[in-house]
Amino acid sequence: MSWNLISEPWAVAKDSVIRAGCIYTCQGLDFEYVGVIIGQDMIYKNGKVEVDYTKRAKTDSALNGIKKMIKQNKESEKLAEEIIKNTYRVLLTRGKCRMHYILRG
Repeated sequence: MSWNLISEPWAVAKDSVIRAGCIYTCQGLDFEYVGVIIGQDMIYKNGKVEVDYTKRAKTDSALNGIKKMIKQNKESEKLAEEIIKNTYRVLLTRGKCRMHYILRG
């Protein structure tokens, strides 16, 4: 499966079913089916959803500068948690046949 690195809008390409998109290229779009790859930045452990901003993909710019912010103010960890959970919420709600997920932290 390849990432959405093509010149035309990947979601409407005839072979879009074999492509993977990211939050930035699928926001606002609806699909018949959606598969979401959940990374190490969000895990389910001991009956709770836990996030770890240090395990976020280094290529994702959504958390740029967060380490510095957290060093200055420990409360910034809550912002990082919100960003991570919101990313997955957006991805999980792209399918037309929606399932509801509640992320509790």
